[in-house]
Amino acid sequence: MYDELYILILEDEIAHAEAIRRSIVSKRNCVSIEIAYSIGEFSGFLSKRVPDLILTDINLPDGNFLDEYASRLPEIESPVIIMTSYGDEAVAVQAIKSGALDYIVKSENTFNEIPRLIDRWVREWRNIQKSKQAEDALKESEVRYRLLADNISDTVWLLDLEFNTI
Repeated sequence: MYDELYILILEDEIAHAEAIRRSIVSKRNCVSIEIAYSIGEFSGFLSKRVPDLILTDINLPDGNFLDEYASRLPEIESPVIIMTSYGDEAVAVQAIKSGALDYIVKSENTFNEIPRLIDRWVREWRNIQKSKQAEDALKESEVRYRLLADNISDTVWLLDLEFNTI
């Protein structure tokens, strides 16, 4: 569906990381996957290349992902999917409010579903980015209009095709 995707997985459980990786590569040909096993390693990967998708566990050996990154999620130029071994509604709400695109509970079934979900997540993220670009363009247009309107010394009449004042 898309060009090659670069997926960054932050997961300290080697078996979980490998299950996710195997599931993705079994269904997708065009994918590059890197696995970070700690927040420190993740930060290093993130500073080198912007991923198309981030799949991250919450509790890691060097800290809690949301404690470390919650305030920075809006700055990350990638969709972030929070994965956890336990379902906690309060944590799910915190993750989504912080800017995560989705929150999933890890299981063998979930790992098998990840390749299908990737297309949805990437499509949804790209639609969000297009909406933000359109919103930014509209704001920029408004600023230019206000600048013109506030600084023009002549009277300007806006007319439609029938020369009626708009």
